[in-house]
Amino acid sequence: ETGSITPITPGSFTAISDIFGAIAFAKPKGAGIGLIVCSLGGMVLGGTIVAIVLVLSLVGGLLAVFDKGAPKATPAAGAAEAAAPAAAPSQNKPWGTGRMVFYSIFSVLIPIAGLGAGIQGLLSDAKRKQGALLLILGVIGAVIYAFLAMRPQYVQPDDRFLKSELMVRPGISEVGLSVGQFVQVLEKAVMDNGKSPQLKGWTKEENEYTLHLVMKQPFELKFTHLLQPPIAGQASLLAPIQSGLEQVPALQFVMSVVAMVPEQSKPRPQAQQAASAAPAAPSAAAAQQTAVAPAMDGKEIKARYGVVKITDDGVRKLMIDGKAITDSKGNPVEDDHMQLVRHFALPDMDVIVIYSNCGGTACAETGRYRYLILNSSGQRSLSAEFGDGRDNATIENDAGKIVIGFGAKGMAILDGGNIRISKELLP
Repeated sequence: ETGSITPITPGSFTAISDIFGAIAFAKPKGAGIGLIVCSLGGMVLGGTIVAIVLVLSLVGGLLAVFDKGAPKATPAAGAAEAAAPAAAPSQNKPWGTGRMVFYSIFSVLIPIAGLGAGIQGLLSDAKRKQGALLLILGVIGAVIYAFLAMRPQYVQPDDRFLKSELMVRPGISEVGLSVGQFVQVLEKAVMDNGKSPQLKGWTKEENEYTLHLVMKQPFELKFTHLLQPPIAGQASLLAPIQSGLEQVPALQFVMSVVAMVPEQSKPRPQAQQAASAAPAAPSAAAAQQTAVAPAMDGKEIKARYGVVKITDDGVRKLMIDGKAITDSKGNPVEDDHMQLVRHFALPDMDVIVIYSNCGGTACAETGRYRYLILNSSGQRSLSAEFGDGRDNATIENDAGKIVIGFGAKGMAILDGGNIRISKELLP
């Protein structure tokens, strides 16, 4: 039979400290050492809150170890005391001003030193008040350190994260802002009280960033930097704001923030930016390089001009409004694996990028992309297949031009109704 070892937890040290506290009445020195060891162990493993609680246990252990108690009187000793002059030894004198200043500073900077000096002072009648003061300063220092430890440790976000495309729903490009641009919009927003949101800073845990800010009340914006293939770190998903009954969808929050930006500071729409020849700051829909990311579950997109869906009954087929789609040769568009990769809502058309490949073990290098175009007049257009066999292409919305790049091998560009594909990418 195989047994298991129960790990030592902060609770274990706390429970053992209680036992040593009871033993201290009978065996002060041994129990005091045990209290010191358990208190320090619990402080190391338990974090800030446990450390604050165990300060008292540590103080008790130190008192138990260093308190020598009252000396036992003997007849001879009593006679000697009676005959001896009542002169106070030098160690019973109060500490001088210089030493007290030194101890006081170190009590705040190094709380454990203040607690030790304070206990030493409490054991002497002449230094008792000074010891109490040092104990108080040591506790104040410990509280300050605990407060600082509980404050968020702000970090500088990674440049890739700030440049990644902001998504409010997985895989759908409907905001047109990078994370960094959205932060700039937040800074320009003006609330109904005439103030702008106060951005405190960023914290990070693995691939999740949290922006701490105050908009009438403190709250947090949580972003997940999508690092797993085929995302490649070029998109970040904003979680719904707050929770419970006060939860606000991410898209609603972003739109409300944009609405709070004064008109002269608002990003210009894509159409205006494309028509303007003068150089200008990047607009809310400026070119954003984004990685391929599944649109919702990758199987269905409810676009403005049709519902695009991929069936999942063995071989996957492409459907629009419930009808199967065929290519230019009249063959149904189907494959072992097919995914709706991205959706772009352009002024007069919906553009959907499709990725597909076969289902065999050697299919990793056979992937291909297509453009699917749905326009307001009801026309549907499907491009030829293209790609370099891999699924790590990048997508760029360049003022209404949807560009899919494959590095040195070339690119595919959808510009209005025209599609240009590098010959190296054609099968």
